[in-house]
Amino acid sequence: PKKEKKTKEKKTRKKHKKKGDDALEPKNVFGVRLSELDLEEGDIPEVFAELITVLEGHATETQGLFRKTAPVSEVSALIDRFHAGEVMDWNDIEDKHLVGGVLMAFLLRLPEPLITFTAYDKLINIVSSDKEREEQLTAIKEVMKQLPELNYNMLEFLFDFLDTMTRDSDDNLMTSENLAICFGPGLMRREEENLGQLMKESSMVTNIITVLVEQYGFFFRDEGIDEDQAATPGLKRAATDFSAFITVALTGLVDVSKQVCGH
Repeated sequence: PKKEKKTKEKKTRKKHKKKGDDALEPKNVFGVRLSELDLEEGDIPEVFAELITVLEGHATETQGLFRKTAPVSEVSALIDRFHAGEVMDWNDIEDKHLVGGVLMAFLLRLPEPLITFTAYDKLINIVSSDKEREEQLTAIKEVMKQLPELNYNMLEFLFDFLDTMTRDSDDNLMTSENLAICFGPGLMRREEENLGQLMKESSMVTNIITVLVEQYGFFFRDEGIDEDQAATPGLKRAATDFSAFITVALTGLVDVSKQVCGH
């Protein structure tokens, strides 16, 4: 069942410091390894936080956000302006699909995704196992806790937003599974991709991201398992049609990363 739309508890987050007028944020954030970013301890990339904050504040009821592809040329132009040193006010961009496209480009360009290559293998093994659902959820949580602190903090920030998106799914038409199909290729992938592997594992990736969204409180807030989501098909549910995921993965990782991100 869909989560009840309700006012969420305000989370305590570290404020992201604005750079001074004479010290613009380095503009090589897109495509840079997270370990190479100059960040204060406990902080996350400012542009990543700003994009999500704008979308959460002004676009959660936008139909098909992330599912409707933003024009590549326009997304590329926004990234070029950012790279050139322009101080971007992402809220001024009327078409929030473009803001979503920039966020997707950020994730796709990471040399190693937020859910690392090592974590990918562990998670695939968990959902391929014969463990009961609660055991699988607990095992997934352990893997998430083992991620680098920066990766974990960024995922917490992102999935908090995706959790909010599902509460408005009657308006935006983006269920947890729809969001998982869109975000899977940008959050989880092997170091070397091939079509055979995508065909075999795409449904498992979608299942993992779906559960991370549905059980956000369990994975990131140390809450119990959300029993309201207990009726959701298990992690090993059979895929019906994941051609959309495969299309996003192939075009996203090859064409979009080249066109939007300047490879």
